[in-house]
Amino acid sequence: MIKEEIERVVGERCDGFSGADLAALVREAGVVALKRTLGALDDVDDDVEKCKSPRVVVDLPDFLHALGKVGPSCQRGSKAKI
Repeated sequence: MIKEEIERVVGERCDGFSGADLAALVREAGVVALKRTLGALDDVDDDVEKCKSPRVVVDLPDFLHALGKVGPSCQRGSKAKI
């Protein structure tokens, strides 16, 4: 379900993104998810079992947040001058 939602958002909002731009978007979404997970760990008591190996899940809000930071490097309809 998450995959389909992310694909929909990418299809709607990533016009002009190059492959490198999409890679940067995915990487940034991962960073957002990691920060969110680590922030949640700060709120957990010192229970070693809970903090041992947290699971980081990249979700749609992480991609939406990343879209605010990563933009397209290609402009549609523009032509380079030689």
